[in-house]
Amino acid sequence: MVAYIQSLRDYNDAFFGNKGKEEIIDILVEYSTVTDKALYDMMYPTGLNPDGYVRMKGIQMDLDWYKARGFLMGDLTAEQAVDNSYVDFAVDLLGKYGE
Repeated sequence: MVAYIQSLRDYNDAFFGNKGKEEIIDILVEYSTVTDKALYDMMYPTGLNPDGYVRMKGIQMDLDWYKARGFLMGDLTAEQAVDNSYVDFAVDLLGKYGE
């Protein structure tokens, strides 16, 4: 989780702060399905929380969608479904983004 959160921060720094952007694009070209470097300047970057937390509203919307279609029985909240303990540990170790 620590490495994942550090990668989120590197990604955000590259695409929203223009810090190390070429290096991050080189990594993405090598390991993702978008292999044309020029496309990264035309694409809008994915919004990823640099502290690693998921968007709870989106998780709840997904759970509600599954329940409405009969794929989820009973009531389940996003807070019950998401365990942030590993994220909390990593943020405690790394500090909050931007501090």
